[in-house]
Amino acid sequence: MEIKIFGKIEEVPIEWQKLASDIFLSAKYLKANEESTPKNYQTYYVTLWEKGQIQAISACQILSFNLSQVGASAWFLKSLVSKLKFIAFSFGNMMLTGNHAAVFASVESEQYFYTHIEEIAERIQKLSGIQRDVLVLKDFNFKEKTKIKAFLPQFSSIKVQPNMVLNIPENWENFENYLQDMRTKYRTRAKRALKKSANLKFSTLSLNEIEQYENEIYKQYQYVYENAKVKSYLLPKNYFYTLKNELKDDFELIAGFLDKKMVCFYTLIKNGRELESGFLGYDAAYLQAYALYQRMLYEMIAKGIVLKVQKIIFSRTALEIKSSVGAIPEEVFVFAKAKNLVLNYFLDKIVAFFYKKPKFEARNVFR
Repeated sequence: MEIKIFGKIEEVPIEWQKLASDIFLSAKYLKANEESTPKNYQTYYVTLWEKGQIQAISACQILSFNLSQVGASAWFLKSLVSKLKFIAFSFGNMMLTGNHAAVFASVESEQYFYTHIEEIAERIQKLSGIQRDVLVLKDFNFKEKTKIKAFLPQFSSIKVQPNMVLNIPENWENFENYLQDMRTKYRTRAKRALKKSANLKFSTLSLNEIEQYENEIYKQYQYVYENAKVKSYLLPKNYFYTLKNELKDDFELIAGFLDKKMVCFYTLIKNGRELESGFLGYDAAYLQAYALYQRMLYEMIAKGIVLKVQKIIFSRTALEIKSSVGAIPEEVFVFAKAKNLVLNYFLDKIVAFFYKKPKFEARNVFR
């Protein structure tokens, strides 16, 4: 097979779209990311060809970061690593949870891609002029992990935080059905949060409205970012506007208002029969009194039921509260290999330390 790599999405042949069944590998999504990418990101686009036919597509993100950005809790470790910068080549979008690394036309093209992944990474190094420290492939479930491990025996397979997923039964026709299926304890908790937030009005913002509220949206996003334990990237201010402009109805930014004041927002991307929750933000002054976070989760669930999706992807943050609304944890694995032999030997332990799996008790929400 022939490997072709491109540095801009506009350079990618139109055949790319034949395989882009995953919206996160679609040209429109990748264009939006390219136009509003975090400062420490670059993306290269990989294709495989055989006899003039496209056989695989993938996006490789180059991410520059220092280890103090990714969760070291001990002050002396933060001090030690704060000036050490690392370059990661990631196949799989670092801004998402889930396997969005590549799409293949056949089993043969999938095997070729993974068994030649280091060759592909070397090609990207030559094109970009950037030397990688670590090569990462993410995020795989347990079943996928077994298959990929056979292709990548020299890579460390590392279990990271779980992806929180809510499966939507076919018999849920409205939000009331969701509440009725809950055990009494959790239904009471939900009604309490809904009562606290009863004065909130949620509205899906148009492209013009996203531009109108851009300063407040970004202020609320930044508050959440600054208080996060992991800070591997900071979105630029135009990110939400650009995503809406490219994805149109597949992207929604929904804002919560008290009277005319915007106090929170969340984003959703429809990906086939799945609904992906994205970034959110809120005014901390209203967080507890109006149960903003919990209410936004319920709004996402109500939207997913209306859209008749099969599942809502809540990603890997705030596991406890997401579990309390019915989301279940799904195991996630990444594959990684460092160029430095010493670093590679300890890679699984380093990743395990910086991405400590939080201790939480999965809730049995439904009857």
